[in-house]
Amino acid sequence: MLRKLLQLLNRAIRRRARRTALGHYVTWTDRDRDEFEAILAEQRRVDATLWR
Repeated sequence: MLRKLLQLLNRAIRRRARRTALGHYVTWTDRDRDEFEAILAEQRRVDATLWR
């Protein structure tokens, strides 16, 4: 049981380290995010003529 607990903790630590490392590659600015959200919102808009 202790071995399983140590394995779970080890996995959790590795995941956190990986997420932290990946965070260094994030280069989006606030403007990039705003543009992406605007484009995404456009994709989510329902075209009423397609649903007639």
